[in-house]
Amino acid sequence: MSGTSRAAAHATETAVKVRTGSALRQRGNTVRRRSGRNDCLIASSVPRADARGFRKDRLEVRKDGKVTAPYLARRAVVMAGHLGDVSLLRRVFHAPLGDVDGPTRASALSGLARQSQLHPADLGAALEDDDGPVQRMGLALAATPKMMNPIKGAEPPPPTADDIRFDAALLRLLRRSDNTLAEAAAWALGERHTLPDDADADRPELVAIVTELADVAGQHPDAMCREAAVAALGSIGHPLGRPAAVAAMTDKATVRRRAVIALAAFDGPDVDLALSKATLDRDWQVRQAAEDLSG
Repeated sequence: MSGTSRAAAHATETAVKVRTGSALRQRGNTVRRRSGRNDCLIASSVPRADARGFRKDRLEVRKDGKVTAPYLARRAVVMAGHLGDVSLLRRVFHAPLGDVDGPTRASALSGLARQSQLHPADLGAALEDDDGPVQRMGLALAATPKMMNPIKGAEPPPPTADDIRFDAALLRLLRRSDNTLAEAAAWALGERHTLPDDADADRPELVAIVTELADVAGQHPDAMCREAAVAALGSIGHPLGRPAAVAAMTDKATVRRRAVIALAAFDGPDVDLALSKATLDRDWQVRQAAEDLSG
């Protein structure tokens, strides 16, 4: 028998099914996969030696039971995302509430994006999910042009029903008390939208987004959320965002650094005055950016 064949046979004989705590405690015993009621939600060949020294070449999660070691399930899902098991990824992501934990479902969503199989329905479900890790992954993907950015560009097409749904979900997350979600939502809105010409300035959905971002930039208690909102206003470049960007030049240094860059998207005497004052700012990064923009 060749070395490759012996290795394959060894992997087969040492396969372990992750079913219950007792299954994890077994050493050297092969737990065969069965059909019917024991069909598995996740099954992926991932050679790995745990801290106690025995291999888990097959990681599986039962449909009818909770996983006692969730990191094993997540490892299997991550591997599926690299190997292209799209069916498994979608089943894991859309699994009933409580069957699979949030980080594992978030990994499944990321795997779908990696395989270019992220449908609008998947992303919409992630943004409206009740699980924080899933929402954060959805926000990251919503801000990625490769995954979805239907209205960014020189001549964006009219918003579709999915676009409107995504924006509504992002605005809801922008108002959440969870600062990490609000910050990511502001960033995603800035990445998804742009203002190619003045004709689009009156679009109601864009006006609503800029108004909400301006409110966050000026009133949110968390500095990182204000910073993300100011950056988004600069990215969009809508005239309604100019007062908030100018006002942000009186905020703390981290926000001012974003605001001075955002001012590059606007014109007006108030912008020129803010940039002139920024060249004397006590923060050297603000001064440097202002000098670059003024020169």
